[in-house]
Amino acid sequence: MSFAPSPPIRILRTQGGLKVVDGSARPLAYVYTRESEADARHAGVLTEAEGEEVAKVIARAMQYAAGTS
Repeated sequence: MSFAPSPPIRILRTQGGLKVVDGSARPLAYVYTRESEADARHAGVLTEAEGEEVAKVIARAMQYAAGTS
């Protein structure tokens, strides 16, 4: 069984982070973030800036998998 996300791949803000979804709103990945570096380190998650970069890489990889690079 293969998986191919449907385009367009989008990054949505959620409470507590970001969600990468495909064109059918199917969640592909969750990236948990906090606003400040201190809050992020305390919670063991990424800062918002770090999380945005990770979500962009995931979205690019999913676009490649969908064949729409």
